Amino acid sequence: MKFIYFNFLESLVEDFKRAKKEILIITPYIKREAANLLINQGRSNSNPSLHLITLPPGIEYIEGATDPAAISDLQDAGFTIYLLEDLHAKIYMFDRKIAYIGSANLTNRGLGISEELIGLKTNKEILVRMEIGSIESKKIREVFLNSATEVSVPKGWVNNIETLLGQLEDVPISITYKETLDKIRNSLSMESKQVRFLKELVKEGKIKSFDHITSGMHRHAYKINEQHAVKVFRSKQGVHDNHTYSYQITAPTAVLIHQRKIKAVLFILEEDPDHFVSLPSGFLINEVLKKEYQTQKNKDWQIKIKRMIDQSLWLSPAGRNESYRIALSKYEDSFIIKKK
Repeated sequence: MKFIYFNFLESLVEDFKRAKKEILIITPYIKREAANLLINQGRSNSNPSLHLITLPPGIEYIEGATDPAAISDLQDAGFTIYLLEDLHAKIYMFDRKIAYIGSANLTNRGLGISEELIGLKTNKEILVRMEIGSIESKKIREVFLNSATEVSVPKGWVNNIETLLGQLEDVPISITYKETLDKIRNSLSMESKQVRFLKELVKEGKIKSFDHITSGMHRHAYKINEQHAVKVFRSKQGVHDNHTYSYQITAPTAVLIHQRKIKAVLFILEEDPDHFVSLPSGFLINEVLKKEYQTQKNKDWQIKIKRMIDQSLWLSPAGRNESYRIALSKYEDSFIIKKK
């Protein structure tokens, strides 16, 4: 355990660079300069999954404690954005092994960025860097991530907010605060990537309907066509030049697949437009969810799906030689619940 009283950005950047699987930032307030410094200085070739939890639009947008542009920048950098009411905690967690917990927001003054750089005095803050185990990391995710709402920042959102805030200058503040904040909140898409993806499948006629399963199936479970329970996974790393997409199947989800409670898993290939593969439970049990492929530390299954130059798709489970590949083209872009 290490107590840090200054140079917060420098310490966070080092662990940001070292992270290989996941970065989770929990901060009520965000400023653009601080966010971009952390992103740009912390870049690496590991491409971990990135998650940000912050407050929903509120008075801090009007008073300048949070920059909407910072949230938009973080989404553009690959962060999935979540909103959580009544958030006060400040936590920076890397690979579920290292956590910084303390008082410092992801802001210029919070991270102690120099007065010369931003022209502001820094706050008196503290962060405690500590090694954590699976119990602590799981609890952090349960308390914060599992109760947060995933959102998507639409194009033009920042400009729209600036216009709304500019209108406050000419009218009584007490009258317009609530109306302005309601407009800002309503401008965010409060739907997850998974929901928007399934809506497109309905629109294209690939499925008839879907409903969110809210209990017993963990996150991102849906009932398709009023009968088939499925999971919908996004790539942990988004789109890359080599068109390789990474996914994680956790042990609890694997149990549901083995029990045939989950009939299929839909893996979104985050291309333009989005494509997907639908892998039936039988395929996953026989080809992917083998004991020898399970990671020793997290007891999960890490898989990669790659789009080749000839447009074919191949799946590679972690734990096998990279030359071992399973053809997926026959499972692409159609909803399949039985192994072909």
